[in-house]
Amino acid sequence: MNEENYVNFDEIVDKIDDVLSRTGYLITTEVEMNIVNHLNEIKTKIDEELNKLYVNIDKVPDFSNCMVDTYEKLYRAVLNANANISRKEWAKDTARQAKRNQHVYVHSGQYKCNLFVYEILLASGVDIGTPNVLSWIKHPILFAQGKLLRPPTTDQWFDGKVPKVNLVGEGKTKDIKYLPGDIITNGAHIGFIVEDSKTVSANETEIVCNDWGFRENETETFKVFRAIE
Repeated sequence: MNEENYVNFDEIVDKIDDVLSRTGYLITTEVEMNIVNHLNEIKTKIDEELNKLYVNIDKVPDFSNCMVDTYEKLYRAVLNANANISRKEWAKDTARQAKRNQHVYVHSGQYKCNLFVYEILLASGVDIGTPNVLSWIKHPILFAQGKLLRPPTTDQWFDGKVPKVNLVGEGKTKDIKYLPGDIITNGAHIGFIVEDSKTVSANETEIVCNDWGFRENETETFKVFRAIE
């Protein structure tokens, strides 16, 4: 993906929402009303275009028992995960500042699949928190910058120690009734299920979409979680 052509639609919509929330009750002129109407039209157009780009979620029908809020967050997680495929910001050899939490910064040389999941969930309206804190003695610079927090590790996910998510099932993924937007982990790696037998996750070099978690030769136990916030 060409870096210059990349647009984060989620950030655009959030900025529009921020403007609307600050002006929505202060409209006094026709000009202000026209601005608000135009911003709402932009939001609608973005949603329409995203729906055209990411239609695979609609091919999985079993959403009937989900609450509306849960469905929306699952849908947003799929869109946000897919939007970052091929991007290299979560590569092992790249340092990463979490976009929506200034207190989370991960050095190069560290795998970032759990950070990717944390950031996508945060962008989708689910804050699972940052339960891990680096030693300020070992990291004095990050301490001075207020960047010692870390999201849940893959081990913590696998052990069920992450808040605001429910365990959907464990074992072989083919036997689990998952939905697009659910989180899948084997305790060593983690990502999002985005459609039938497809996941999006951060590997050593980039964000990839493949059949990890659904391969016949994978013998380990997998667990699938769903955001419930």
